[in-house]
Amino acid sequence: MTIREAQIHDLPELRELTGVFEDRIEAGKVLAKMLEKWRESNAIIWPFLPVECR
Repeated sequence: MTIREAQIHDLPELRELTGVFEDRIEAGKVLAKMLEKWRESNAIIWPFLPVECR
């Protein structure tokens, strides 16, 4: 798969917001739910971090 074929999955309602999760544990649970459908696959999950978070 090339970078052009890759898919980006996000929660549009949370874009540009800060402090949307109670803590990192809650954020991890939301992320785990988003990734559940790829649990038994050969998918490569690459986290994207905005420049200000790197």
